[in-house]
Amino acid sequence: MAQVEGIVASVQGLSARRDDWNSLLQQLEGQADVLTQNTKNIDLIVAQLNPAIHAIGVAFVMHLKVKSGDRNALSEDLFLTQVKQLLLNGDAEQLQFLRPKVCEICREFTETCRTSSHAMFGIKALVAGVEKLRPTPEHLMSVHGDLLQLCLVAKCFTPALPIIEQRVLKVSKESMQARDFVLYFYYGGMVLAAVKKFPEALDMFQLAFTMPCHALNEVVVECYKKYVLVSLIAQGEVPTLPKYT
Repeated sequence: MAQVEGIVASVQGLSARRDDWNSLLQQLEGQADVLTQNTKNIDLIVAQLNPAIHAIGVAFVMHLKVKSGDRNALSEDLFLTQVKQLLLNGDAEQLQFLRPKVCEICREFTETCRTSSHAMFGIKALVAGVEKLRPTPEHLMSVHGDLLQLCLVAKCFTPALPIIEQRVLKVSKESMQARDFVLYFYYGGMVLAAVKKFPEALDMFQLAFTMPCHALNEVVVECYKKYVLVSLIAQGEVPTLPKYT
């Protein structure tokens, strides 16, 4: 309990000024191994912090819970509630300070929502996550794909449309893998096809399977299959693809 109180005191004392955030992060990293050994302490810490002013502390310990590998430690209802509160109420600047860790939390949050039939529960939180984590509206992150996936699972497409319609000019490299990039266009194409915006859906699918890559993967192949299907539905034929495809 003394350890929990010490961590809470550090977070509360070092969260107010940005100049102190690196020091706070160093202190939290020094306690990481001990916290991972007893993830119940993480819940005690989160319960005493306010994400509106202590988002770094909450995000750091929640990331430890995700990375602990102890699935039993992830009580679904509690975990979903904790992450939702972090994304909805967390300070945007502090969340961006730990963007890669928060993106990993969002990925686990998405998977838990999907497998526990709580997709609708997670949509509003991920909308807030996208808005708070992206450096600019033109940046693409892994959380974009997470949000689109939950919208598809829940068959709730309206929250996804502004995300898809936003022009993407930059990629947050620290929070994106090549697979995340392809999945964003695949899920986006699926959402657009579901609302019968077929030309836009075809553009998304084509972007996914015509971008340069070292090797085919199952997502790229699935994008091409959906491209063919939507082409037949919307146009009655499959357009000729560019020579570089």
